Amino acid sequence: KPRPEIDVQAIKNKYGIGAQDRVILTTSGSQGTGLSQTTIQALTEDYEGDLRHDEDHLRKIKVIVVCGKNQQIYDTLRTKFVGNSNIVVLGFANMEELYAIADVCITKPGGLSTVEALRWNVPLIISHHLPGQEELNAEYLESKALIMPEPINLEEEAIEEAGEHAFRTRLVSN
Repeated sequence: KPRPEIDVQAIKNKYGIGAQDRVILTTSGSQGTGLSQTTIQALTEDYEGDLRHDEDHLRKIKVIVVCGKNQQIYDTLRTKFVGNSNIVVLGFANMEELYAIADVCITKPGGLSTVEALRWNVPLIISHHLPGQEELNAEYLESKALIMPEPINLEEEAIEEAGEHAFRTRLVSN
């Protein structure tokens, strides 16, 4: 299925994201399971929030958290991160739009979300998986170099990929 035409800057504007800012998308499926507040917090605390773009410009790291229909985690995260302009917390969202602006996605290896992200050449970092099919998906995708290897430090690797696009470059040529 071809990718739809999406105005990337309009979508970034919709979520308060600057043109040069980098986006780390975190998803956990429609149930919103497996989201770690610690990981989300670390993506904003362990990193000062700026990536050098050139001598005169800094890029910000923005984190978009998609909670699906898990209203409890949505409410908890909205409360916890209120006032933090580097974190956008969403329930259900237009994933095509989010994949179009994402520099990297932290997720579980569900079939549909994996295929959608790969269609947009979004590097995937697998944060967790459910036993059974998702475990097999992760093994297969890693064997084909379609997902980033299991991270030693998830937060650092997500930030590094968002800034440098090293895995995305390999993914596009794969």
